[in-house]
Amino acid sequence: MKIYHHLYKKEKIMTPRKSVQKITLTTIMLIFAFGFSTTTFGRAEAKLNSIFSWGTTQSADSKAYNEAYSLVIDQNWQNALQAMQAFVGQYKSSNYLDDAEYWICYSRSKLNHPAKDVFNCFDAFVKKYPRSSWSDNAKQELIKLGNTLARSGSLSKEYEEYLHAMKKSHKDEVKLQAIYALADIGDEQALSTLLTIYDRNENEKIRGAILYMLADFKSDVALDKLILIAKNEPALALRKKAIYALGDNKNPKAEAAILQIINSRAPTTLRKAALHTLDDKKNPKVIALLENIALTDPDQSLAKTATYALGEMNSPQAEKALQRILTEAIESSVKKAALYAIADQKGDAALNVLLKVATESSDENLQKAAVYALADTKSPKAFSALKQILETSQKEKIQKASLYALADLHEPQVAPLLYKHAMENADKNLAKAALYAYADLDEVQAAKLFEIYSKTKHVEVRKAALYQIAEKGPKSDALSQLANILKTEIDPALRKSTVYAIAEIDNDQAVDILLDTVKNDQDADVRKSAVRALGSIDSEKSQKALLEILNF
Repeated sequence: MKIYHHLYKKEKIMTPRKSVQKITLTTIMLIFAFGFSTTTFGRAEAKLNSIFSWGTTQSADSKAYNEAYSLVIDQNWQNALQAMQAFVGQYKSSNYLDDAEYWICYSRSKLNHPAKDVFNCFDAFVKKYPRSSWSDNAKQELIKLGNTLARSGSLSKEYEEYLHAMKKSHKDEVKLQAIYALADIGDEQALSTLLTIYDRNENEKIRGAILYMLADFKSDVALDKLILIAKNEPALALRKKAIYALGDNKNPKAEAAILQIINSRAPTTLRKAALHTLDDKKNPKVIALLENIALTDPDQSLAKTATYALGEMNSPQAEKALQRILTEAIESSVKKAALYAIADQKGDAALNVLLKVATESSDENLQKAAVYALADTKSPKAFSALKQILETSQKEKIQKASLYALADLHEPQVAPLLYKHAMENADKNLAKAALYAYADLDEVQAAKLFEIYSKTKHVEVRKAALYQIAEKGPKSDALSQLANILKTEIDPALRKSTVYAIAEIDNDQAVDILLDTVKNDQDADVRKSAVRALGSIDSEKSQKALLEILNF
């Protein structure tokens, strides 16, 4: 069995390549692979057990090893160390011997035994088991330990010799780690070796790892290589990594390269990556560049990215740039991006800009966006601004937007205002929008919605109120209100809507009310609606009610 990784308690631990595993989901998958049906499961399992002779029994060493390994899984390092040492002492010819000896070294590392002792443990393991599946893991542990020891001066010569030997490893991961460790302690040839591996290796994962290493070299050669890769590498993923590496470099040459990529005809994804590296820069030239892209670049997605990047800068110059984009950008989507970026700035200045757009812009979609952005500012002045828009705007869509935005403020003065408009607004559509906004408030109760139902002059608002009553708990209170409406409402159309609202509550109390309606309501359409509503309730009581109706 190949080594595979098992994530346990947030720590990556490799399971043993020969450990016995229970056949559960694997068994089922293999049954299908062999073409067995579930009715022949017993015969299939027998066949699997013949293939995997360890499926039902374990040898003494296998059982002992797995008991010790369970301590590794539990990260019980002291007991794991003792159990693995006992295993090695008792089963000297076991196939699990190299596994156990690896975990002895690993447990010692986890128990913070002296680094040099652990180093020697892994070193002895590699020499004793050069072909073990754990050999590469042990080599990587040696590199980490040796680097620590070399810095302390307690293993410098011995460790450097070991790292140079590891450079010749046929495993790329081990080779890279060794080269990086050499660079970390000042090996002059490490950079040259990395560049050679990058140019000759076709493995994108390895080349990506080298890019991150290059970013740590304080060298013009490494920087020039990163710039070359960022501009010309055929693999876009590698170019993007090189761009991010350049973005972390404070060298003026790196920043110049980033700006060149942004202004180039490179694929949009790369230009966006370059823009993101400028998010925290406050250089006036950078702000001017981002503003120019937002205003003139034909690629809308790039223009929006530049706009959002300006929003992250939190500087007076960036705020002015956003305001120019808001008024001068050609595309509405870019203007909206500027709106949201301004809203994120918070403060009175941002609120005033948004209010001006919401009340004066000729673009209705932009006005709506400004209204919702006002609510997002969470400013104490947002309520007054939205109330002003509601009372002065001549556009119904903008007024509706202000009602919904008000509901997002969670201010104490919001509920009375929405309640008033739901009951008194002369425009039925605005009254209905006010009702929905009011119903969305956390503190609203069914009784208050019933008041709106009773007092509004708009039939559409009354119907909408019925469904909102049904949605606002507790269910018993809502049903009580709705049952009262069924008995007192004169308009059959409203009683019919009440029936469907009751069906939305879907409990036994609702069944009783609907059955009573079928038996006693004077309007045939209302009675039919009550029957259909009973049919929509999936319960034993509703079925009994329907049978009773058949015999009625």
